[in-house]
Amino acid sequence: MGDHRKAAIRAPCAGPPPPRAPALLPGRPKTYPAETLRPILKPIGFTAFPPCGARLHALLPEWLPAYEADQRRLAADVREALLAASARTLARLVAPAARELTPPRRHPAGEPPAPEHPDPRRLDRGGPGWLELDTV
Repeated sequence: MGDHRKAAIRAPCAGPPPPRAPALLPGRPKTYPAETLRPILKPIGFTAFPPCGARLHALLPEWLPAYEADQRRLAADVREALLAASARTLARLVAPAARELTPPRRHPAGEPPAPEHPDPRRLDRGGPGWLELDTV
């Protein structure tokens, strides 16, 4: 019901629908595994007072030896991946941890904050006995 006449004519002749092809994952494969690199970048990034990706990229060759001396020795492939990552990739890897440290917004985006107290010059306007005059 609700179909047009030709759909009703074609329905008995139609076989089962063809099987669907498996879904393909679009995009390039991940070069830098976040689950491996993020635990290393988090202490390095926040020891350096959360830098942006470009600063973290510049600091990383100096901070990796200190991290290895303090925490643990890194595997060669992980160390190479950290040093080969671009500034934008490092920023993307550190972003979830950086969001945890930022304070929440005080008001929703797009809405101006409510005034904390009314304008004292407007408290007595419009009440009984109020008068405004212009001198010419």
